[in-house]
Amino acid sequence: MLSVFINQLQVDYLSAQVERSIESFCGSFSVDLKATTQCKLNDEVEIFSEDTKVMTGIIEDISQPRDKSNFIISIRGRDKTGELIDSYMKPKQYRQKNFAALIKGVLQNNGYSFNIIQDVDNLKLIDKIEDGGREKIFDFLDNYAKKAQVLLLTNENGSIVITREGSELAKNTLDEESIINSNLLVSSSERYKYIDVYGSLKTDYSNKRSEQQVSIINSSVNSNKRVIIKAEKNSSRKSLESLANWYKNVKQAKGAKYECSVKNHFQDDQLWKANSLVNLVDETRNISGTFLLQGVKYRSGVDGNYTDLSIVNLGSFGLPPLNALLSKLISSGKDLGAKFS
Repeated sequence: MLSVFINQLQVDYLSAQVERSIESFCGSFSVDLKATTQCKLNDEVEIFSEDTKVMTGIIEDISQPRDKSNFIISIRGRDKTGELIDSYMKPKQYRQKNFAALIKGVLQNNGYSFNIIQDVDNLKLIDKIEDGGREKIFDFLDNYAKKAQVLLLTNENGSIVITREGSELAKNTLDEESIINSNLLVSSSERYKYIDVYGSLKTDYSNKRSEQQVSIINSSVNSNKRVIIKAEKNSSRKSLESLANWYKNVKQAKGAKYECSVKNHFQDDQLWKANSLVNLVDETRNISGTFLLQGVKYRSGVDGNYTDLSIVNLGSFGLPPLNALLSKLISSGKDLGAKFS
C-alpha cells in the first residue's frame, strides 16, 4: 500500500498513484485527498510503498472537484527535477570534457544543486559544446545524452541518474497466472526505414562550417518511410551516427509494447521497477523470453493495490547495453511484435 507524506506529515487519501518510465526524465504522482487536508503548491511530497520510497516530489497542481456526495482535494506533481524540463538556461559558455561535469556545471550556473549518480563509465564528450542559452535546461542536456547513448532519469530520492538500459539488474517473472489483464500493441506508425541526420562542424577559427550527414537503414521496416533529423551545431560524424541509432532504437520501443496489470507493488519482496529485466511468459500470445520493463505505475485505493507494467524489447533504448548479460539477451532475438511484423 502507498503511504503519502506532505512536508513529512503522513496524510490520509482516497486514491494515489506514482508513475515512472525510462521514457521520462522524471516521475509523476497524483493523489486524491480528503477535503480537510492542508496542502499548498510546492509542498514536498514523499510516497512510499511499504517501507520503500518511490517518489520525492513537489505539488504542482491542486484542484477541488465536487459532486453531490464528494468534496475532495486532488494534487498532482513530479519529481523535484521537473523544474529542469520547464526552466530556460542562463547564457554561458561550457568547456567541460565529461558529460557528468557538464550537468554539474549547468545546474550550478542555473541555481540548482541536485545530486548526480553516474552508473556509466567513459562519459567523455565527442563534440565541442555549443554555448548554452535560449533553450530549456533538460533539452540542452538531453541532446548530449542522446549523442552519448545514455539515459537521464530521476530516482526516488530526487537524484539525477546517468545510466543505460537495464541498469536495474533485479529480474521479476510474469506469467498468465499473475497477470490480471494485458494488451499487446504493435504499431508501425513511428518506424522509418531511412533515417537521415544532418549537422555541421566548425572547421577553423572562422565561421565556416562543414556540413555533416549520416544515413542509416532500418532493414526490419518494410515501408519506404524516411525521417530527417536536424542535429545541433558542432556535431561530428561519430555523434551523428550515435544519434541516428538512438532514434531508430527509441522508435522501435514504441513499435511493440506489452501492457499488463498485476496485484500489489512487489513480487517476492522485490519492487517492480522501471529499467529492470522481466521474464515474460504469455502462452496464449506465444511470447516467452526476457524483456525490458519500460515503465511502472503504482496504484492504491479502496479497490486495493496494483501495478501497471509497460514492457518493451531489449535494446530499445540505445546501444551498447550496460553489461554483457544484456548483450547476450539482446542477441537472442526475442521480439514482442514478431508475430505481426
